Amino acid sequence: MSKHTPGRWHLGKDRHRDPLIMDAENIGIAVPVTWPEWKANARLIAAAPDLLERHTNILKIIKGVEIGTLTYETAIGMIKITSETGIESATGQSIDEITAATGREGVK
Repeated sequence: MSKHTPGRWHLGKDRHRDPLIMDAENIGIAVPVTWPEWKANARLIAAAPDLLERHTNILKIIKGVEIGTLTYETAIGMIKITSETGIESATGQSIDEITAATGREGVK
């Protein structure tokens, strides 16, 4: 059993309109305190359960290739989609926006 508050988490506000990380039932679970990065930090914290689930799924995809139930090409496509949507949920930016901002088209 998981020892953390189950996801989905999201960025919300408390009754004073201050930022608050909330669980799926809108119960506050964390307060982002680093200014001016609080919003980016809060988005990343809120994405943590989703990112954990995505990484678990990536390992399952890799296992599928290892045991022969998935082709390498299929697995690469699945991993790409899983990774890109996870990065988008954690940063609030598309992978295209991130690569344009860094000037890098891929990892070398």
